[in-house]
Amino acid sequence: MDRVGIVEACNNLGICYENLGQYAEANARYMQGRVILEELGDRAGVGAACTKIGNVYQKLGQYDTAITLHEHAKVIAEEVGNKTSMGKACNILAGCYQAQGQYDTAIMLLEQGRAIDEEVGDRGGAGQACGDLGVCCRRRLLDFLCYVVHFLLVLVKGFRNHVPQCLQMLVVDISVWRQPRQRLIHSPLGVYTREMFRLDLERPPCQ
Repeated sequence: MDRVGIVEACNNLGICYENLGQYAEANARYMQGRVILEELGDRAGVGAACTKIGNVYQKLGQYDTAITLHEHAKVIAEEVGNKTSMGKACNILAGCYQAQGQYDTAIMLLEQGRAIDEEVGDRGGAGQACGDLGVCCRRRLLDFLCYVVHFLLVLVKGFRNHVPQCLQMLVVDISVWRQPRQRLIHSPLGVYTREMFRLDLERPPCQ
């Protein structure tokens, strides 16, 4: 029995189902191929299968599952010394974290992926990583500004007497625009707002 041929057939079927938007069927085929690859001891093939399955979960918005699979693919790529696959795994993982609003982690992975792409001479991959870095940085800044607006709107509408103190703190907190949302929430302005007015600052911004 040509088990390698069976894996190829599974992958081709998975691609067809994925293109049709039938993600459950696609993953079933990819997983079938992955099981055979594991039995054959083909580590690089298993890593590629994890990437395919992870991509499907990413399309479904199930980012935690996708991250687990892409992390596994990255570990295998490191294990077998495939730097090209390592770079791709970093870039894909960055997309998952960016979709979750975890911009610092996404930027770290994009920088890692760009360095690997440059090392192996993948100029296209390096260029894409640079573009994604720019998008990620802009979104992180917008996320910060959205929360600042949320704070100020709440304060102006309900606690006008306290606005000067909060504005003074905001001047200090402008430096956290480069940091994740959680740091803003726990910054002096965030702590003051939460403790003084018992506000829930975890809710989505600008709603």
